[in-house]
Formats: sequence, C-alpha cells, structure tokens
Amino acid sequence: KGRPRIAVITGHARAYTPKATAEWESRAVSYLRQSWGSRDPLPCPVAVHVVAVFERPLRLTTKRHAATMDMPHVTKPDGDNVSKAALDAMEKAGILANDSQAHDVRIVKRYANNGEQPAVHVMVTWAASEMESQQ
Repeated sequence: KGRPRIAVITGHARAYTPKATAEWESRAVSYLRQSWGSRDPLPCPVAVHVVAVFERPLRLTTKRHAATMDMPHVTKPDGDNVSKAALDAMEKAGILANDSQAHDVRIVKRYANNGEQPAVHVMVTWAASEMESQQ
C-alpha cells in the first residue's frame, strides 16, 4: 500500500492513491468478490493471515539459492503496508464491514519457490459463536 501522494492542482492540494497501489487493489477486490460471492460482510471480529510471495531476484536464482525454500523477503514493501492493502481490498470487496474488525493480523513475506508465481494469499477465520452473538 503506497502512501497517498499530494499534488497541487489549480492552487488546491489534492491527495491521490499511487497508480500501482490503485491497480493492485482493484485486481484484489475483483478476485476477492469472486471468491466471496454474494454473501454479506462478516459482522464479527476476524483473524487474517496474509502470505505475500514475491518474485525471486536474479541474485537468488543461483544453484546455491535454488534449493532454499520459503526464503524470507526482508526488503520493501513493509509487511504492514502489504497487510493494510489486503485489509482495504477485503473491505471494498464486501468481506469485512470495516477493516478494524481484524483483531489478529499476521503477515509472512517470502520469495517464490521454484515454479511458484508471485501472489498474495489471504486466509480469514472467525468463530461461529462470535458471528451468532453479533447478529
């Protein structure tokens, strides 16, 4: 999730979302809506586990690094920005009424293993008893 940018247009400051962030969020919302279907947003607290898989840079594709599975990704973007983008997309897709419902957020950032494509995987869990008591 890129930081909002500010531009001065005809003497007025305007904040906007960076293009790459807006495009990623739009695709994520589309995929999430497909997966969630026409169900209502969850009305209860949720736990969210995000696994962000990044493309391996050329320096890590040598034979020495080829066998290294689940190599941590410790460069930008920051994990909190990745999880923030995922939560915002979940809210826009109608899975969460508000992203503040996420009381337990975990993020894993790693490089792709051999043959694996870059992706963001999101798993949401909630207790059925909590859902019933919220209605």
